[in-house]
Amino acid sequence: MVGIIRYTISLFTIGFASLVWAVSIYDVIELSQQGYSDEEVLDIIRITGSVFDLTAEDIPRLKNLGVSEAIIRGMLVVEPAESSETGSFLNDTGNDFIEEITPATPSEPLSQADFADHEHAAPLALTPNRFSIQAVSEAAAGGHQHAYVTLSSVPILILRDEGRFRSIEDRGNAIVRNLEEAARMGDGRFMVLQTEEADLIVYQGAYLREVPIATVNHHDAHAYDVRSERRVTTDLLASYWAALLSDYWAIAFQHRAPSQLVNLHRGDALMLLFEVVNRTGSDEPLNLGSAVQRLPRTIQSHLERLAAAVPDDFDTWPDYGGERS
Repeated sequence: MVGIIRYTISLFTIGFASLVWAVSIYDVIELSQQGYSDEEVLDIIRITGSVFDLTAEDIPRLKNLGVSEAIIRGMLVVEPAESSETGSFLNDTGNDFIEEITPATPSEPLSQADFADHEHAAPLALTPNRFSIQAVSEAAAGGHQHAYVTLSSVPILILRDEGRFRSIEDRGNAIVRNLEEAARMGDGRFMVLQTEEADLIVYQGAYLREVPIATVNHHDAHAYDVRSERRVTTDLLASYWAALLSDYWAIAFQHRAPSQLVNLHRGDALMLLFEVVNRTGSDEPLNLGSAVQRLPRTIQSHLERLAAAVPDDFDTWPDYGGERS
């Protein structure tokens, strides 16, 4: 990123400012933590025309993350136009999904028009895979319903706490919307941004554009801890969810073999799922739901277990990129 930012400044000095991109709140945090001066960060914000609609609660959080008052003032002086940088950035809904959350509804498969704003990104393969939420009753849940986040009706992770939302359903719908937005961004990767208050999973696409996917809190970790065969902390669960999302993303959207969890206990089920998705005589791979139905029941159970508990041999995701500040 350092080289890219330096190159951005060089482009501006020779009159090519139109070629650069807006930076996000997360870029500002990263630049501050990497030792860039206030002047350099403010120059980058000005050069890229970046705007931020910060809430009152965002300001102390930014200070805790090492962003100076001078930079925060610089982020506040530009009036935001139509921007996706709205709402509290340490929230499951990410940017513009905080106030109005609508239930996830089936939609048409992505079309090439969905990628019009990202013509230089590598779009994900167009498939009928869609995200949704599904209520589930678990043993020892005290009568409370939990919710799976599903992809083509396949459970990929389970929510057992509402977080900062009114209900688990609202939280699940927000995560679904964030994942759908990430799918429109093209090829990218999942990362974990770690702070004192939350562990935030983000999807980073082309030009460092990021979509916050979900925050992981200590209630989430505790709920997984009592159902797993190992000790589960907030940091570990965030890392596990990011790895799990990465593998399902590879299978469903990129038609690549999963690489994060396949060597773990029950992780071989993900590789078998990938083989079934791509084992077809037609040009189009199967969607995830259809592929799972062709797997033996034991393998289906392994996939369900991966969504419900952290494997005892999972440690830390190799691509984990967060540092506690």
